[in-house]
Amino acid sequence: MLNLKSISKVSIPLDGSDLASSALPWATLISSAARASVHLVGVLESEENQENRDLLLDYLERTESELEKRTSKGSIHTLEGNAPKEIAEQARIEKSDLIVMASHSRTGVLTRLLGSVSFWVLRFTTVPVMIVKPESGDATVRKILYPVDGSTPSEEGLSLAAGLSSILTIPLYLF
Repeated sequence: MLNLKSISKVSIPLDGSDLASSALPWATLISSAARASVHLVGVLESEENQENRDLLLDYLERTESELEKRTSKGSIHTLEGNAPKEIAEQARIEKSDLIVMASHSRTGVLTRLLGSVSFWVLRFTTVPVMIVKPESGDATVRKILYPVDGSTPSEEGLSLAAGLSSILTIPLYLF
């Protein structure tokens, strides 16, 4: 059962964009509360040039240095290939307990046409995923909304949501 005490590794997929970086405050909040290590994951398409690789690695190293001031030591992983598949696979290999990432919050036809990294990560992984909206990047939490569908993964994740609700002293709404 997943709860704050059972979280020892948090993966954060980052690409250097403001969107992806908006997940950092949330990952920091959770990893600090759980005393978990943070694992930064950057994925490049195979045709990316060396300059892009260097930029991504530099960004991940600066981010890791900043995070180490507030959380446990983690690691950096730069991968190559299909981002959702690589993120999911790295979380499995690393034995991450949680993936924290941001999403554009696109819905419907736009998501189907353009795709969504967070959508496909959810499809490819068995690791719980926390998806945050970019405008909520300040990690000020007013409430937690948690969908319950009666499945085992849904029930297991509920203890994490309840733990966050308790630590942050905010309401938890089930729907």
